Amino acid sequence: MSAEPGARNSVSGSDWCWAPTRQAIYIRDGRRCLSCGSRCKKLSLDHVVPRCRGGSNAPENLVTLCCGCNTWRGHRPVAAWRPELVEVFAAAVAKPLDREAGRRAAARKRPGRLEAKRIRDARRYMAPEQRWPETAGVPF
Repeated sequence: MSAEPGARNSVSGSDWCWAPTRQAIYIRDGRRCLSCGSRCKKLSLDHVVPRCRGGSNAPENLVTLCCGCNTWRGHRPVAAWRPELVEVFAAAVAKPLDREAGRRAAARKRPGRLEAKRIRDARRYMAPEQRWPETAGVPF
């Protein structure tokens, strides 16, 4: 998917980035905000070069920020926002991603909406004794 300046992403929330890649980026950045250093639970991915300025969704263009710092930065370039972070961001994106660790971390999380929907759809077409084996033969 190529990003054109000013183009909007058609997927919102955290679904625009594959969960194992997202987790691998969090692991690469030490599961902390690269701006303020907090280890809060509300981490988000931020584009080093904003998408509105031609940046991509490639892992080499993504860093971990807390939601507050991500909102505070907005669409400004890193050098205009906090010049001292240019080298920090460059060092972070230069590190290799451990994609296997990202897959393991994503697998430990709850199944996503698509997986839950797949399970619900599969159960819909099963006989009651297959859906809930412990209730097979028990009158209601």
